[in-house]
Amino acid sequence: MILEALTKIFKIENSYIKHMILFCLTGIPTMLSLSLGDISKMPHISSATFWMSMLGFLLIFVAWIYLWGYLFDFIRNTLDKSNEQLMPDFSLNQFKSFFKALPLLLVWGFYIILLFAIAFIIKIKLTQNFPIYNYDINILAIIALIPVLIISVMFPYLAIKFVKKQSGVYDILLPFKYLTLAFMETLWLLIRALPLILLFTFIEFLSNTCLSSIMTYLFSALSSYISTITLFALYYCYADIYREKIEPND
Repeated sequence: MILEALTKIFKIENSYIKHMILFCLTGIPTMLSLSLGDISKMPHISSATFWMSMLGFLLIFVAWIYLWGYLFDFIRNTLDKSNEQLMPDFSLNQFKSFFKALPLLLVWGFYIILLFAIAFIIKIKLTQNFPIYNYDINILAIIALIPVLIISVMFPYLAIKFVKKQSGVYDILLPFKYLTLAFMETLWLLIRALPLILLFTFIEFLSNTCLSSIMTYLFSALSSYISTITLFALYYCYADIYREKIEPND
């Protein structure tokens, strides 16, 4: 499925142009974030540098919004089997798609923050009351974060259902239901995606070991682009699993 997804992602009309734009949308914000990190280490920041940094933050934020909207448009194309153009055209519609999906992102973001907070509070309280069991308490805190992992892995099914139905996607128990319906298929998908995950991880590692700042920026941009393509390929495969395993029982 991964190879099929990659083939459809790259064998599209105006493929070169679309992927150059996607590279810019992922790579430039990554390079900007690295630049902002370097600026934050300066002992003194001038007024001009400060306002340029604020502009950089704004551009990163706008790119983040746009890419989320593009992802939801990509899901919509994935679900439409009659549409052979898997990669959407770049337009202002991506902003509209983001704000349409914003409630989904906010609610599930809140759930994840809530679960993190519960795990943190449990750790603090137990550490205060049972300081000699600090190691065991840390293990319990990690176990308490397992629901966050499940939600993260199952979130693509929620996004797909949102694009398809736009309702019934806010039940916090839904990811656990989907886990029972498509556990092995999802696990096998993530295993098959490991080469791509290792590829952009390795490139990111190279970016951290480069002596040249230019190469660091370029490798980071490339890693960001490849990770985005990997994400799109995964969502394409998630959509197939959703149709076969989840939708008939949802």
